[in-house]
Amino acid sequence: MATQITIVDSPDTLHLSDEAQAALRLQPGSRIAVTVEGGKVTLESADQVQPAVNGLDRLFGMFASMPGLEEDLKEWRRQDKW
Repeated sequence: MATQITIVDSPDTLHLSDEAQAALRLQPGSRIAVTVEGGKVTLESADQVQPAVNGLDRLFGMFASMPGLEEDLKEWRRQDKW
């Protein structure tokens, strides 16, 4: 793939071309390994990178889209009459 120029919309938004996303097999929710060395940034699909990964790293973000129990616990405590 040839070098491509892209634009950063905000400090945390970088757009990749469809070609680059397809090459990395990226889908919504995909994890990306970012390596910065000497002013050069390398992006790799985290599924293809095999660093020393422990069980907690694998679970990172797994439950981010699930609703929390915080509101349920607050309501339960409000109703508690002891």
